[in-house]
Formats: sequence, structure tokens, C-alpha cells
Amino acid sequence: MPFDLWVSFTVAAAVLAVAPGPDNLFVLLQSAMYGARAGIFVTLGLCVGVFIQTLLAAFGVAAVVAASPTLLMIIQLCGAAYLLYLAWGAWRAPVGQDGEVKEKGPRLTDFQLWRRGIFPAVYYPGLR
Repeated sequence: MPFDLWVSFTVAAAVLAVAPGPDNLFVLLQSAMYGARAGIFVTLGLCVGVFIQTLLAAFGVAAVVAASPTLLMIIQLCGAAYLLYLAWGAWRAPVGQDGEVKEKGPRLTDFQLWRRGIFPAVYYPGLR
């Protein structure tokens, strides 16, 4: 690939990456819940997830999925099931008297926060 094409692609990807969207909201939510350090590790995880997604596309996985409507439907149903699981967890989360969700469980480690950032980027690329 010519260098000027690579640079223009990188600049366009960077502009799209900082545009407000579900990933940005996810980072803001994690930062609000666990602090600024958590936001940094979630962001690093999102970057790794986007890198993995790009590698998969470069190796032709996107073409295989596009050629197989059944495989695409399975992936979409798995994603929908995971979103329903997250919604159920949010619905059942304990709420304090002031309406804020009480934090349950131990604080997350840096690795857990990083891993939490990878999964939305890899599994839900259409949310960008």
C-alpha cells in the first residue's frame, strides 16, 4: 500500500475513533464508575479490540462472514443475547435510595478493565 494512502487511512480512522459513539460512552461510564485509571485501561482495551478487528478483516474473515448469511445471523444472535444479558444485569442491579446503582462485587483489576474494553470492539464493530 502506498505510504500516502496509509497516512490518509490512519488519519481518517483516528478522526472516526474520537467521534462520539457507543465506545466513548462506554469509556465515560467505566470512568464514572471506577475512576480515570479505569477509563484509560478500558480505552487501551478498545484500541486492542479495534486492532484485532482490523486484522480479522485483513485476513478475510469479513469476506467469509459476508458470504455466509447463516454465519452472520448466528453472530448477530450471539451479540443480541449478550446485550440482553447485560440489560438483565443492569435491570437487577441494586439501587440505593438516591437512585444510584450500588457497586456490587470487588473493584475490577486493571486487566479486567482492559479485557472489558476489548470485547465491545471485537464483537460489536457495527456499533461504531
